[in-house]
Amino acid sequence: TLRSEFASEMQFSNDSLSWSEWEDYNDFKLWNLTSGDEEKTVYVKFKDENGYISRVYSDTIILDTTGPTGSIVINDGNTHTNSQEVILTLDCDDATQMQFSNDNLSWSEWESYTNTRSWTLLLGDGEKTVYVRFKDAAGNISETFSDSIILDTILPIANITSPTTGETISGAVDIEGLAQDENFKDFILEYGEGASPLTWTIITTETTPVSNDTLTTWDTQGVPDGDYTLKLTVEDLAGNISQDTVFVRVNNLPPSITHDPISSATYNEPVLITAEISSEVSISSATVHFRKGGDATYSSITMQSGSSYGTTIPSTHVTERGLEYYIKAEDINGNVATSPEENASLSPYTVRVNFSSLSFPFTTQTKKWQMISVPVEL
Repeated sequence: TLRSEFASEMQFSNDSLSWSEWEDYNDFKLWNLTSGDEEKTVYVKFKDENGYISRVYSDTIILDTTGPTGSIVINDGNTHTNSQEVILTLDCDDATQMQFSNDNLSWSEWESYTNTRSWTLLLGDGEKTVYVRFKDAAGNISETFSDSIILDTILPIANITSPTTGETISGAVDIEGLAQDENFKDFILEYGEGASPLTWTIITTETTPVSNDTLTTWDTQGVPDGDYTLKLTVEDLAGNISQDTVFVRVNNLPPSITHDPISSATYNEPVLITAEISSEVSISSATVHFRKGGDATYSSITMQSGSSYGTTIPSTHVTERGLEYYIKAEDINGNVATSPEENASLSPYTVRVNFSSLSFPFTTQTKKWQMISVPVEL
């Protein structure tokens, strides 16, 4: 665009050295800049009707024929999201405007360039791609840049199948269940005291999904007896979280056995063994283990329950060698007690066997004596 009040002719140059031919003055002129992206200067001189030539006038402009380059990152580079609403991070040094698309066909209006922008993904779970184009001050439009993310709004599966709510457990307990998701990340098993724990203690954290199998083994010997809540938390890569809880009672207290040891018995007669056995839960078994004195192995017999527990050791084990025995009781949770309490099989109760006149086991042999006189000379 040119402006001269008295000019009748004009001429131009790209370097102020080589000039175009004089031509009739006009307010507008199409002119070709030299090639190459950089700052360009155009020079002009005017001539009036009397032949007077003006000084040289000029103006500069930056020639930029290269489109901008940049990048787009969704949600700081995360691979999954559970929300249609995401944050785009943009990077383009010479962009002044930008526009976006979810399908690379329909584009948003051009808007001022910023480093971040909120964006709504297309509805429906699956991989989503967001496209962006940049425009610079010269009007050059960049190639299309894109980034992808997986939209996952489905909750993972979290289910404790064993133990069940209300169950009493003890010892090392296999916790079984399901921890699954198509985009599985991890699961955490925790326990807390009571029905509504204020704090939780982690039992295990695992990164492998589990389907109707053992999640982990919890050694309840490490906690006091009482009521606890088990909590399973499953998280997927999109941040979806599911939980399941069960309420259990830990009882590692063994049964109580009250027994008056038998100190003596009669040879070849059965021996009655009785005991008071109690537990916070049901008794699953009560047995007496017995052997002849000096034997290496024990025989066993079940004690019958009633007002107390009792059974009879057979007479065949009541011999001159004496009798050894101990009592063992187990509850439904696997807690075991013995009487004697310590090392029962190694230090059992010992029974002295007495012999009655009717049951004396030995045969008496008659011995005869004869006196012999032998003379001795002194």
